[in-house]
Amino acid sequence: MRFLQRTIEGTDATNSLGAIPPQSNDGTKITGAAIDRLGFGAGKLMFEAAAATGTPTSVTAAISITQSDTLAGDYTDFIDIETALDIKTAVATAYDINLAGAKRYLKVVVDSTYEDGTTPANVLAAKLVLGDSDANPADTTEVLG
Repeated sequence: MRFLQRTIEGTDATNSLGAIPPQSNDGTKITGAAIDRLGFGAGKLMFEAAAATGTPTSVTAAISITQSDTLAGDYTDFIDIETALDIKTAVATAYDINLAGAKRYLKVVVDSTYEDGTTPANVLAAKLVLGDSDANPADTTEVLG
């Protein structure tokens, strides 16, 4: 995946899309990279999980977004998107997120839980695409120069 990035306060933070690149997960909570939502009032969160390996009897994922006023600040809960999404089999889903009232920086958090099985795991990924921009694109109907 290729993420658009810009440097803020000396550290890279995504401002258009990003979150959690595809990675194997064994039940460890994953916190994505910071996303700068400055100028954006909404977003679409896309989440994907491959079918679980290791024959677990059940696999669920809790998906949430945390927020902070500063890039390196303390992140607090903004919204719980899912509390027990079944990810035992492959899943791809999307959520429209109203970001009105959210602080400037966001992180996507995925916490999966496995029941039974032998070293169960999934490959997970999440992407947050920001929309409802405060600024319109440049007018391309006028040719200058």
